[in-house]
Amino acid sequence: MSIRRSKLSTLAFASSAIALSLAASTGFAQTAGSTDKAPDAKNVTPAPRTGNPMKDALLRMQKPLTVELNDSKLEDVFGYIARETGADLEVMWKNDIDDGLDKEQTITVAAKNMPAIDFLEKIFERFEGGTKKHSWQLADNGAVQIGSKSRLNKFKRIEIYDINDLLFVLPLYDNAPQIDLNSVLQSSKGGSAQSPFKERANQTRKEQEVKSKDDRAKDLQELLTSTIENEEWLDGGGENTIRYYQGSFIVNAADYMHRALNGYKWWPSFKTSGGTSGVKRYVSLTPDTSIAKADVPFRTVSVNEPR
Repeated sequence: MSIRRSKLSTLAFASSAIALSLAASTGFAQTAGSTDKAPDAKNVTPAPRTGNPMKDALLRMQKPLTVELNDSKLEDVFGYIARETGADLEVMWKNDIDDGLDKEQTITVAAKNMPAIDFLEKIFERFEGGTKKHSWQLADNGAVQIGSKSRLNKFKRIEIYDINDLLFVLPLYDNAPQIDLNSVLQSSKGGSAQSPFKERANQTRKEQEVKSKDDRAKDLQELLTSTIENEEWLDGGGENTIRYYQGSFIVNAADYMHRALNGYKWWPSFKTSGGTSGVKRYVSLTPDTSIAKADVPFRTVSVNEPR
């Protein structure tokens, strides 16, 4: 089991998995018509090689697809995506031991110049009826694992997130003395010199009511577990755990959970109009991935610095 260390300084609250879009210079169109089988892939784009198998897989899954599928079997649909993108899809099918996806289940879905990863999310929405019980994640070897979250939870890794910047509290100075202008004027006219500063009437300095660092960490943990995949954490009946220890969250969870928490560190960031770096989650990429621009259709909360 691998252990990784990250800095959790930018949070994007999302209950479902990452959605990525590609601004490609050329598009590919296929139509399945009314057949019950997905079309064969053509003109497959050469697989990218960056040295990071997970990044390579995500780049492949950004190929834009234009297709119409009517009553197509899930096995054929996922096979079509794998052939078209060149990605290694590991679909967790139903068997005698584990629950999973049904190969024979049919689905009607269409896409127009849609990144394959978005198309995958759309497929989930079609056959699960909004229950959000299925997702995808990346394995260390670059495979795209697809299945129910209960099956994906079997593939966990430990990651340590530094949250000290999220727990920092700015001091509040609200006890400044009041300036007595009358005393200043009397002193200028030859009167007795008095200090121009005086305490306000009935003013008493109150100590700031600030929660302890541990309490602030507990509040942050409750916020995360209640907004991000709340049913998949241990306290919500799931199998993934998050614990606070000395300024860090120690998270033992599946990849799709880590992605919802902190995105992928190796994914390109974008620059805002003011020159500030943004989150590394939802971006559009050119085919050579050398230029990134913002494409953020959701709310984000940026804290101090980007990932």
